[in-house]
Amino acid sequence: IPEDFFQDHIESQPMLINELFRMPQLESHKTKIKNVLDKHEKAQELLYFEGFWDFSHTSPYWKNIVELGISGLKKRAENKDGDFYKGVVLAYEGAQIYLKRLSVQARKSHKNKDRMDFVASALENLIDNPPQNIFEGLCLIYVFFILQSEIECSYLRSFGSLDMLLYPLYKNDIEKGTFTKEQVHVLIRYFIQKLDSLKVWANQPFALCSTDESEPVNELSYIILEEF
Repeated sequence: IPEDFFQDHIESQPMLINELFRMPQLESHKTKIKNVLDKHEKAQELLYFEGFWDFSHTSPYWKNIVELGISGLKKRAENKDGDFYKGVVLAYEGAQIYLKRLSVQARKSHKNKDRMDFVASALENLIDNPPQNIFEGLCLIYVFFILQSEIECSYLRSFGSLDMLLYPLYKNDIEKGTFTKEQVHVLIRYFIQKLDSLKVWANQPFALCSTDESEPVNELSYIILEEF
């Protein structure tokens, strides 16, 4: 959508990993657990429950993602030895290319050009830097969710405590005048609407507030709650 604050453009069906690895594995398991599957199908026919095949649930350490950004995560992996970390570096290089492509497409948009230039600038900064403001933080969280869920097919099950995670960026934005409180309301509203538009019923929970008794809640907690 040209006017969208949060860009993606991924068409992942059929997903490569599912086609190459998971479905053949599933077919192999079916012959081994046929008795269980027969009971499962019978239960569905009788409307006892509705279930689906499901693979891999994960929740990343969001604090590192937001504080380091894609480039920082890649640099951290570059300092480690082994084939696994070489693969990690390649994955983050792919994420950087993806951010670049999104930013180029945003620049090309002739609809709502001011907004799309704003979006493109945020995406361009995220290629080589951690988020500098709350909008870039939201963009990075959304991009990470899309890449991990739709490309890696390792379904990301939680966004963590968004108010605690993004509050340092929010506080800095308000102090420096990067955004007003009203503008942050709009960005949070679009972010929640974007998640809702994906029509994913089980993969997008987030938390508010903290177990830290000295600061269990902040101003951003109320903004997110109001917009939700």
